[in-house]
Amino acid sequence: MDGEDYGDFVEGRDVFLGSRYFAANLPQDFDPEFGVLLDMVGDRDLDIYVEGNSNRLAPEIIDRVWNIAQRMGFGDVFHRRVDYTMNDDHIPLNEVGIPTIDVIDFDNYPYWHTPDDNTRQGLGLEPRDRRLGHDPADLSRPLGSQAAVDDPLTGGATMI
Repeated sequence: MDGEDYGDFVEGRDVFLGSRYFAANLPQDFDPEFGVLLDMVGDRDLDIYVEGNSNRLAPEIIDRVWNIAQRMGFGDVFHRRVDYTMNDDHIPLNEVGIPTIDVIDFDNYPYWHTPDDNTRQGLGLEPRDRRLGHDPADLSRPLGSQAAVDDPLTGGATMI
């Protein structure tokens, strides 16, 4: 069972069990610069909008991820407007000072919470995106860092 779906969202009881535990028990030398929660991004027809709590709690991370997504050629997937506000696993991390965003495709996914919610429905952001050859992890590189990624369209490298 998904811990975030276990409890009562109205009263905030017994939800986000894993992220609340993690936030309350951070390893001693653990000091992340930020966090990115990838949630429901396995859909073939991705449409990722800015999530409201992420925009309120970590706008600089929203800007960073959306700018990188644009440079990587995902401007058609990452839309720069708030479309929904979610209480999700990023909230407890923000509450302990780790600016964290929820990258979620919450639009038009008919398989959500059904037995058909599985990998046969497609993979929107695969470990190596087949459209451009980029790794979704590139979206969460440390602030100010750059990396070269192989660009199959040009045969060279692209700086992100």
